[in-house]
Amino acid sequence: MPKGIKGFQKGNKVAKNRGPKRIEKEIAKEEYIKAALKIWQPLFSAQKDLALGHYQIVKVDKKKIKGYWVKPDKDAIENILSRVIGKPKEEMELIKKLLILDE
Repeated sequence: MPKGIKGFQKGNKVAKNRGPKRIEKEIAKEEYIKAALKIWQPLFSAQKDLALGHYQIVKVDKKKIKGYWVKPDKDAIENILSRVIGKPKEEMELIKKLLILDE
């Protein structure tokens, strides 16, 4: 490796972390991100549909109730909340954040 170029000097952390396999992984990750960003809206829409479920208001004995075709998915709800609020270190932190938002 060239001696005077920063990042390629022996013992430099940059040189150790940016080997050929690391660079290939970074390029692959960038390509994956570009592909995901192209279809971001449909992905988020699908995640939202999973979180909310699909239902229809149905009359049963003169009462209106929600009849679900697909029930709301707890994991999808948690996924969206963790991305918006952040992943809590403990469940109490999430409860505190939700209480603050509710006020």
